[in-house]
Amino acid sequence: MKQIFALIGLVVFIISCGGSKTQGQQSDSAQKRINSAIEVLDSITVIPDKTIPQDILKNAYGIAVIPNVIKGAFIVSGQFGKGVMSVRTPDSSWSYPSFISLGGGGIGWQWGGESIDLVLIFKNEKSIQSVYSGTLTLGTDASVAAGPVGRHASASTNDQFNAEIYSYSKSEGIFLGVSLSGSSLHIDNNTNDAFYASPNLTAQQIFQNGVTSAPFSAAAFKNKVESITSDKSDKH
Repeated sequence: MKQIFALIGLVVFIISCGGSKTQGQQSDSAQKRINSAIEVLDSITVIPDKTIPQDILKNAYGIAVIPNVIKGAFIVSGQFGKGVMSVRTPDSSWSYPSFISLGGGGIGWQWGGESIDLVLIFKNEKSIQSVYSGTLTLGTDASVAAGPVGRHASASTNDQFNAEIYSYSKSEGIFLGVSLSGSSLHIDNNTNDAFYASPNLTAQQIFQNGVTSAPFSAAAFKNKVESITSDKSDKH
């Protein structure tokens, strides 16, 4: 009998250790995701003629970044990639990031390479409402179009004028508009809970300044978004 209880105790110990390791790995993965997203935003100013227009950034209501989207990843996992998203708060500053994933639909792949970075620019509050429920289907819940490119470029087609979301892909430092209609953006609640150490935390709480304490990397992403969307970032 003692051996049975000892065996049960050992199993419980192994499971608890395994759970802790999984949470640690999840936290490390979240940190890497944010750091990669910051690198994508850093690259926006590198090639002015092949970048997201400053007026679009300055007037953005929300920004989502999905780094290192692997070609053919949907076939394997049903997801193109994982990233983070921040929106303007009621006081016009920017929120801490919520973790997201992108799947379904398809990407109009324009590159010969194996991966790209994706950036979604949400133009108004309406375009973000469906995100609060956990899933936003691009082209259905909110209209989406490949965004104009160039430091001072503007919408030049009816689709661009009417779109609530602009989508961009980046490879080798160059941004291009990319079609994402039919893809779905999902809130990654499990990663949000673990990263912010706050069970049952909702995306709406994050986006409306409901996070009272955040890791350094979350603040770094928030500050980077504020930097690229400010008037001071337009130097040309």
